[in-house]
Amino acid sequence: MQQDHEWGEFFPISMSPFAYNHTIAQDYFPSNFSSVQEYGAKWLEEKREFNIPEGMKVVDATSLPRNPQEVDDKILDQAIRCETSSRPFRMMPKELEFYRKYLIPLPRQHPLERYRARLKRMPEKTLYLRKCDKT
Repeated sequence: MQQDHEWGEFFPISMSPFAYNHTIAQDYFPSNFSSVQEYGAKWLEEKREFNIPEGMKVVDATSLPRNPQEVDDKILDQAIRCETSSRPFRMMPKELEFYRKYLIPLPRQHPLERYRARLKRMPEKTLYLRKCDKT
């Protein structure tokens, strides 16, 4: 490895157990299937099926009141359908307690959609080719 100058380098992306589009790299440096294949990385198509346990009630996020004080604790046993992606999500007891304590409106989007919205507000990331000062 030292003769081939591989010593100390990261493993090649082809050895990654994760698909590129399921890592944070896709969030900061978006790519498509064909360009990821050129690098030898894996790509995993997303399924749009949502497994909701039988008997669980699903509530549309648009039907939730904005005031967290008006929501019953039964919401913790129900799935909430995201208003953007229609993907179901659930609320945790501590999360509901936090919203009630600080009078924050209940979320209407799936946590992943909220994360993506935050990323869009961040400045664009750019990689620069630099030479290390310590070599």
